[in-house]
Amino acid sequence: MQRKSVKDWCDEYSLRRPVYLEFERRLTDLLRDLISACGVDVVQIESRTKTVDSLREKLGRKPIADDEDVIDRIHDLVGIRVITYYAEDISVIADLLEKNLRIDMANSSNKKEDLSADQFGYLSSHFVARLGTGRMSLAEWSQYADLNVEIQVRTALQHAWAAVSHKLAYKSTGEAPSVLRRRLHRLSALFELADEEFSTLRDATHAVAKRYREEIDRGDLESPVDVSSLGEYLISVSPDLEQIKVQTGFLDLDDSERAKRDRSDLTNLLVESGFKTLLALDIWLRDKEKLFDLSSLLATAVGTARDDGVLSFDVSLDDWLSVMLIIDVEQSTMAAVEIYSPETMSVLMRLRGEWSIGRAR
Repeated sequence: MQRKSVKDWCDEYSLRRPVYLEFERRLTDLLRDLISACGVDVVQIESRTKTVDSLREKLGRKPIADDEDVIDRIHDLVGIRVITYYAEDISVIADLLEKNLRIDMANSSNKKEDLSADQFGYLSSHFVARLGTGRMSLAEWSQYADLNVEIQVRTALQHAWAAVSHKLAYKSTGEAPSVLRRRLHRLSALFELADEEFSTLRDATHAVAKRYREEIDRGDLESPVDVSSLGEYLISVSPDLEQIKVQTGFLDLDDSERAKRDRSDLTNLLVESGFKTLLALDIWLRDKEKLFDLSSLLATAVGTARDDGVLSFDVSLDDWLSVMLIIDVEQSTMAAVEIYSPETMSVLMRLRGEWSIGRAR
């Protein structure tokens, strides 16, 4: 049998590559669903299938044995990278992979555990795997049963280090000029410390939110207004507010990222408008009849201006409250112009005038 050349293997891979591309797409979607189902929020999941040119370059680095299946030997023809927020999530995702895939332990590693004392930086874990036995027996997955995938799992800071340090081309301090070694060690240590501090801050944030929840439950509303205290407070009053919102024609906004921005905007707007504590906000929200009238006035304006895209019936609870606060509280103007467009502010200032006249009668 004639020995296959690099060109032969590249030609064969070119024919098989569409299957690898489909495997990449389907496995990435599967991992995204599995990670979401276990409650882990990640920065992003990215993937790629090696190009023919990339394979040609890889095969040109060393001789090819006569008896080896080159394509099967290469573990990273399909690569998936999961970037997490917290270091602890790496272990959660590693367990998830082991439960759902067949991990090739001989070719997988936890880089943080593998680093020796004179190494630094590249702390992601990577797993070489194939489909689990249960899934590979399914008809829709069977054609991918023998395909390998390399899955990297790293935190956002580990990803940043890998991206930047790649340009330095040093994988150990022994490779680096002696004058740079101390600086590299310090920088690597800072990245690791920052990862640990992010986890500590997350735990502290949960503890603060729990304390706010306990204070609100016992009627203590003297806590200062911030994103955490406001979130816990709104949980307790949202049923009544949502009822008014729905009764006046407003719908929920199904956009989690926008909702986070709206919470931040409402927090800043309240503080700048003089609502320093939850008690001050609670007093403003007690007049349900006023809130209903405010929302009705706003709904009328939305019905008139919605074709212009300035206002919408699809709003989060926080955005709805922000807009009504601007109409009702004059001190909110300065902060409001940092949040809303001039077109929106023009409509809201007109509504404030109508509201003031109506309340004066």
